[in-house]
Amino acid sequence: DNSNVNMESTIGTNATATISLDYGSLGSTFKVVSNNPKITVAPASFYAEGSGTQEITLTGDAKVLGTETATITIYDQSKKTTVNVTSTITRIPQTITWNSSFENLDVFNTVALDATASGATTVTYSIAEEDQAKAAISENVLSFNEAGTVHVVATAAQSEIYERVSDTVSVVVSLAQP
Repeated sequence: DNSNVNMESTIGTNATATISLDYGSLGSTFKVVSNNPKITVAPASFYAEGSGTQEITLTGDAKVLGTETATITIYDQSKKTTVNVTSTITRIPQTITWNSSFENLDVFNTVALDATASGATTVTYSIAEEDQAKAAISENVLSFNEAGTVHVVATAAQSEIYERVSDTVSVVVSLAQP
């Protein structure tokens, strides 16, 4: 008895999509196989007896992007169920967290720029084009040339598994007080 189930899923890198299978009143050990090494399954086997469901988790290869197709075969001695899967494996979105303090600044202050990316990729810093006359960055230290608002951009580059991300902070700089 073969049954085909077509399923489309999006698998973010290091994330999973789940297939729920109703195995009915069978008592047997089932084997689960993917014909595509870029999409793995877990568990590779399970025992089922009576009525219930078994979750089968699909995981996309972190180094492979794009659309992948796999046939997941679940079988025991008497029944074979085929699940056709089309999965889109994507880069993981990342976020930037600023650790620097930008409070109470005047033109004579400097700020050590410190931000981290959730994907642990390297963060670089720049000043928005329209504000480049107001401030400068040297060796990740921000200095000011004049009072006003300066937009500082932190960027984490795209990596093999993470998306590129940028985050801008507005820094208010006042005139120095005598």
